[in-house]
Amino acid sequence: MLPPKGTYGTLKDLVDKCYAMGQFPALWAVEGIGNYYAETFRERGLPLKNILTDSALDDLPPGSWTMLHAGIGLSFSKRCLEGLTASSPTADLRKALEKFILLCRENK
Repeated sequence: MLPPKGTYGTLKDLVDKCYAMGQFPALWAVEGIGNYYAETFRERGLPLKNILTDSALDDLPPGSWTMLHAGIGLSFSKRCLEGLTASSPTADLRKALEKFILLCRENK
């Protein structure tokens, strides 16, 4: 259902389509859009900092912010933990966790 990354128009357009699905489905769909949005930054080589601070996003529905941040956090965690296993060295796990925390702090 999602357009190719980087070709979706505006984030508000996508969020509005999610809300049109109904209140409960929108909760999960908007979270998915947050994940998708963060992945578009990554795939285009854009900095993963202040992803949701662009003033062009000021017209997003107030209730969408928490869900968008949750989806962005899923993207960050997926990428930070990529390649790690239960037997990965503690130093590698610590490095991944530090990277995840930094990304979260840079995207308040």
